[in-house]
Amino acid sequence: MGTLCETAAYGSAEVVGELAGQVRDIDGRDGRGFTALWQAVCRGRAENVSLLLAAGADPWLSQCGGRSAGGLALTVPSLAPLFERLPGASGAAAGERALQREADQLIAVFDGVHAEGLSIAFVAGLDEEQVIRRLGADPAGHPVLDLDRAPGPYGTGPGGFDPNDCDEAQNYAGVTGVPGGCVLMQTLGHRLSSASLMASLSPSTAACGVSFHLGGGTFGASARNGAIEWSGELPLSPTPDVADAWWLFRLWDRAHPSSYGAREIAYACWTAGMRLIDGSPVGGPPRRWVRVRTAEG
Repeated sequence: MGTLCETAAYGSAEVVGELAGQVRDIDGRDGRGFTALWQAVCRGRAENVSLLLAAGADPWLSQCGGRSAGGLALTVPSLAPLFERLPGASGAAAGERALQREADQLIAVFDGVHAEGLSIAFVAGLDEEQVIRRLGADPAGHPVLDLDRAPGPYGTGPGGFDPNDCDEAQNYAGVTGVPGGCVLMQTLGHRLSSASLMASLSPSTAACGVSFHLGGGTFGASARNGAIEWSGELPLSPTPDVADAWWLFRLWDRAHPSSYGAREIAYACWTAGMRLIDGSPVGGPPRRWVRVRTAEG
């Protein structure tokens, strides 16, 4: 059965159709507990989905966290028409649809941000000076940048700091106040996904950061009132304990049309309790550069 599951995700419709007619159980599961229909939905393979449904695959079979392949597909415009008229299909409640629209709008805000190597964090309810103090620095020594001065597109940093220098970039965070809080960014780095840093930024509020490692993988952490709520690698495949926002921001959807990193950045923004309408503070330039002098640096 594993062959059908793998083919449903990656193979041609012709092969899927042939295998679907040979298996005894069209809803058999692979080693991770997912059916072929689930795999086809997660990969956006509409032709394969259609063939599996025609072969009798159960669209409403609960597979992970109480979710079904059909339930996921109903949130995807290209797949929903294959499911919405099937027996057992039920439209999401108005509140759920509104929540999904809000999440999709937030993903669109960050679509196009160059995420490779980026480290980004969101801190709710604090202004730039408050965040700078929590980073262990004096706001008076970190004025708003003069973006017309060298070196390059991110303005002149402290002591001539070059944000494109990989070694130096690890030690600085860009800070930009936005409606509802602050955005922190590193052009090249990973410290803004640190659990200890999120804990130091979050007393009386919430903070969440993610980083996109050049070697692969997206890592992050979130904290509230100084306590870590989550840290580690954002999974590419679901597990029963992933947060509801993991589903809401379509991190399961391997065929999502947004640019690399947009969904993960939106996930972090949402988790911190912020709702940006402009993605430019994430891509830079920031308003200020601050040397991070917390316990980690």
